[in-house]
This record gives sequence, structure tokens and C-alpha cells, in this order.
Amino acid sequence: MFTVGQNKGWMLALNNGWTVSVQFGGGNYCDRRDAAHDASYTNGRQSGTWDSGTAEVAAWATHGVGGDHWYNFGSNDGYVSVRGYQTVEQVLDFINEIRALPTLADRKLETQQWLNAQPWR
Repeated sequence: MFTVGQNKGWMLALNNGWTVSVQFGGGNYCDRRDAAHDASYTNGRQSGTWDSGTAEVAAWATHGVGGDHWYNFGSNDGYVSVRGYQTVEQVLDFINEIRALPTLADRKLETQQWLNAQPWR
């Protein structure tokens, strides 16, 4: 499924149960960060387009599997659920990385099987 977010980005709901978000408007970690929050809508309507050289990306479980599941970048910059200032190539790499993940249901089953196999249980 395709979704538009506040006219400053979009989301893709993938078949593996993950949603990828690409945002590039005011307040997002991108070249347009300092623009007004409604600039993508207002300026986009006037000029017909809205663009940015970089974008903010994130991913989360589309329907959740027992809690709030955000993709964890594990970065040292303090932002583990979003990554900012990504180029077009980096955004495409991220989408492909998330697309290649196993389904969340499969991961939950694997985790449960691992927990059940532990000797301390």
C-alpha cells in the first residue's frame, strides 16, 4: 500500500509486514528541515512540486506483533528509529534492506522457539 504523509513524504507497506517511511519536509531530518511544517503543502501547490536533496527514513511493523516495533538503526547519534539526511541511493538501499527482512510473524516464531529451547526455562 502507498500512503502520503502530510504532503512531505510517503510510506510503503511491504508484504513482509514492515512499513517504510521516507519524509523530506519541514521538521524532518533532511535538507528542508528548517522549512515551515506546511511549506511542502503550500509551496508544493504553488509550484506543483516539492523536493529535497536528502530525506529521513524509518521503518516499523505495519500491524505490530506484540508491542511497538520500530526498525533499530543502532546508531551512535542517539536516533535509533530514524535516520536522516539520506541520499536517493541510501533511501533505495534502505527500502531494499527492509524488504529483505523476514516477516515479523516468522521472527516472532523463531524467537519463541529459541526461548523454549533454552535450558533455563
